[in-house]
Amino acid sequence: MRLISIFVLQLIGSLGVVGLGVWGVAHPVNLQRFLNDNFALLPAVERRSIVTSTLIRVAGIGLILLGSIHLRSFRDEIAAFFGFGPFSR
Repeated sequence: MRLISIFVLQLIGSLGVVGLGVWGVAHPVNLQRFLNDNFALLPAVERRSIVTSTLIRVAGIGLILLGSIHLRSFRDEIAAFFGFGPFSR
């Protein structure tokens, strides 16, 4: 049961990071508005905020890459646990 809960938590975390990255790439203004309204992390959305939108898109691409790296390493851990991965004995 503990293994399943760890699996579910890591999967949710990885998919959450990838989902946030996709949201940043697809709709950077909506993500900026969400972060400003709820957490006051970014400035308010202006009519022409090209610089902020570009930075959010670049950060979104980074989050997608980070999530995919985490999913790939998690896949290798699961494969090694069951004995059919490159790190198995």
